[in-house]
Amino acid sequence: MLKKIFSFLLLFFIIQTVFIHNSASLLEKNKSKVIVFDIGGVLLLTDSFVSLKKLGITTTLAYAWQQKSWNSDALRLKFFQVLLAIEPFDPKKTYTVKDDHGVLIPPVMLNWLTGTSGSVIKKQIKVFMAQNKSFFKSKQEAELVKNLANMVFEPYNFIKSRKLNSSVVKLLPILAQHKYTILLCSNWDSESFEFCKKKFPEIFNYVDGYIISGQEKCLKPNPEIFQRLIEKYKIDPTQQLCLFIDDQKENRATAKQFGFRTYHPDTFKKIVG
Repeated sequence: MLKKIFSFLLLFFIIQTVFIHNSASLLEKNKSKVIVFDIGGVLLLTDSFVSLKKLGITTTLAYAWQQKSWNSDALRLKFFQVLLAIEPFDPKKTYTVKDDHGVLIPPVMLNWLTGTSGSVIKKQIKVFMAQNKSFFKSKQEAELVKNLANMVFEPYNFIKSRKLNSSVVKLLPILAQHKYTILLCSNWDSESFEFCKKKFPEIFNYVDGYIISGQEKCLKPNPEIFQRLIEKYKIDPTQQLCLFIDDQKENRATAKQFGFRTYHPDTFKKIVG
């Protein structure tokens, strides 16, 4: 009889343990918890007001008047068309990477994200624009493309046009308090990243490490950059709680293949916030 009671109690304990483990909050304390954040579109967003000033308010208004409305998508398309006309510095790289709007990034921009200096690309853009003035519908459109290139490929200007995504960044001290190892994995150029670290201590005061494409010479969603993250920080998503927060589904899909629990930042905010 005592043996049966002991067996029953042991079974009850095992069931309780499994139930508690599976229903635990992401913030429950346990060993070896890791969370990996993307930067752009997750921890940082575009500062629309600063970007407008960098583009030139007067020129933007004149362009909007010509177009009968302000269409940022049309300007971005023209900018990408210019970049597509420039010969990539390493045509062997065949990454398919999308921007925040789901549009494929031109090859020369992929070069920038994997180590090519922004100043080199700006020179190429300047040459193209000087030789192809008829490519633009108006001088205002040409001016905006030039200003956009200066904002994107000039490290200081680029970081000035970023701002904190406070609804996500405010979770960092909470995660740190709950003993998460906080890592970054981002498609980000190495030049502006140095400015990024200085401008946003609200992020980097809590970060334990990072992998960025400009230093690693490879990009998400390519599995190689995830493998480097795992090896560098000795993490095992199949054995530990490893979360991956990214706004792009292609990146989340690759992370999931390695065993990460993946979340869009909006979903993650609802769970933790």
